[in-house]
Amino acid sequence: MGLVRLTAMLLLASALVALHGCSSLAKGVTQGVIAAQEEKEADPGVCLIQGPAFGGIAAEFQDDIGQQDSNAVLMVHGIGVHTPGYSGRFQRRLATALELDVLYEPPKQFRVLPSPQGVALGVAGEPLATLRVSRWTNTDETRELLFYELTWSAISEPLKRTLDYDTSTDFSQFRSGLNQSLKQFFNTRVSDSLIYTGSQQKNILHAVSQSMCWVYTNTWDSLPSGGDQPCNSANLESLRRFAANLETLDIAIVTHSLGSRIVIDALQYIAARAQTLQTSDTEFMTQLLQSQNVPVYMLANQLPLLQLGFSVPEVTGMVDEYCKPTGDFYAERLFSEIGVIAFSDPNDLLSYAIPPNFAAQYLDSRICPVIVNVLVNVARPVGVPVLGAVVNPMTAHLDYETDQRVIDIIARGVRRGDAANSVPEGCIWTETRETKAARKNVN
Repeated sequence: MGLVRLTAMLLLASALVALHGCSSLAKGVTQGVIAAQEEKEADPGVCLIQGPAFGGIAAEFQDDIGQQDSNAVLMVHGIGVHTPGYSGRFQRRLATALELDVLYEPPKQFRVLPSPQGVALGVAGEPLATLRVSRWTNTDETRELLFYELTWSAISEPLKRTLDYDTSTDFSQFRSGLNQSLKQFFNTRVSDSLIYTGSQQKNILHAVSQSMCWVYTNTWDSLPSGGDQPCNSANLESLRRFAANLETLDIAIVTHSLGSRIVIDALQYIAARAQTLQTSDTEFMTQLLQSQNVPVYMLANQLPLLQLGFSVPEVTGMVDEYCKPTGDFYAERLFSEIGVIAFSDPNDLLSYAIPPNFAAQYLDSRICPVIVNVLVNVARPVGVPVLGAVVNPMTAHLDYETDQRVIDIIARGVRRGDAANSVPEGCIWTETRETKAARKNVN
């Protein structure tokens, strides 16, 4: 209930600002919007990057002569109803930044079924989600990006129907227009956080796990083009493709809002399962994954907020023991590194920067997390008489993909001594180096 109360207070505060600014000062708002648009290029707002260097997706393209270089991106959405194709604008801007100007049509799209292992864990037998895969290349096809877009909102949508009466004409006729809009926002979006913490968490996590199975065990040609499909990573053919892909395929994950929590939980879920299922197949896959660095780009990151409703993982504060070659449990890590690049706009009421000791206290040490915070103004202020500068908090929550600096950071990363992978224009980077105490679970 703490998460619900906190969210309600934040949104109510946002609504009051919107009500005062829009109803009584419409003319001032309009003038402010025009002025803000004129000043946007001259003052794009803050962009502060704090964390260790990272290369971005472009750094994984090697352009080896005679060999196609492949990358894969998995995108996981957050709260609200989404339909396949929701990532189209982000895809196009990312592809442009990566100099990939050929798109193969149509995309491959199919519904994800639980794997046999998922059914054994009590996951529902109905389709979990929709996976839509787009292929981007450069003109001579030496570089390829497979973009996997996961749409999981069909899992939570049926449960929200119990709230339909609340916004129906029978009841909403007694509610003001603004309050009706806020009610619809709560019922269709905030409810996802409650559903995720309840009965459907396992299904949503398994949908992400199944999506990662498709990413790791397939090429464009081997992906299905329709139907209801399970991905069984334990069969011989999948294992062969899995091993082959890891030699040529680099993988990144992009999330939005609640999706940040879902992906971290999925990675920790995979880590826990890999440690408990002591089979030859699991050991083989674990050994292959232990060489992988997987960056997770979290737009409108919510990890600190959503941690309020979750228990602490079983293994924390032991990053050195699991992730350094000299560590006692180095052979038991799941990944070489999970890079958490957390984007947050200070005016986004539902987004949070990650504190320095968060990974040690709340993230599973076996995934070897490394944190980078990106503080960026994706929404511009509007000058409003009496109130002063006002920023639309929903724009600040939703418009990360419209900010070129965000796209450039994901595509090019930040590092020193390399013009192709330096700090994006308009951003300031502070490189951080963790002390030993920061990697321990201490308050």
